[in-house]
Amino acid sequence: MSLTPDALRAAFDREFGEPHPPEARDKYALILVGVGGERYAIAVDAISAIQIDARVGPVPSTERGLCGLATVRNAILPVYDLGVALGHRAQAVAGRWIVIARGDVPIAWSFDTMEGQIRIEPPEGGAVSTIDVAGVPRRVIDLEELRHAA
Repeated sequence: MSLTPDALRAAFDREFGEPHPPEARDKYALILVGVGGERYAIAVDAISAIQIDARVGPVPSTERGLCGLATVRNAILPVYDLGVALGHRAQAVAGRWIVIARGDVPIAWSFDTMEGQIRIEPPEGGAVSTIDVAGVPRRVIDLEELRHAA
């Protein structure tokens, strides 16, 4: 069935007469990670890259939580242990995964396991501090806050 030019014009005009639907809000994406036997989440918006099995070279330092340096995308980055930053261990241990925090000065955080990614409804008026995944509460790690603590 084809529409006549008059029917097409009327349908076109009707579209402009109807109110616009509300803009769909994007889902809030989080990666799920394991650190020191605990489960956490990190907002994808706070991440510039994730690496698995990156070589972390030790460096002499007294800086708490510093695992060493890694080269990611032709940049040399300090790698800190999320387990130390979150109070799960006293000595820095480079985990299998590193997440590079978004920012003017890149910094990487090492963690033990990657458990996946989820998308939730966006938070109303602010950041999410905890989420519930399959009945398990997870703290959402604020990488920017950790950057200032490192």
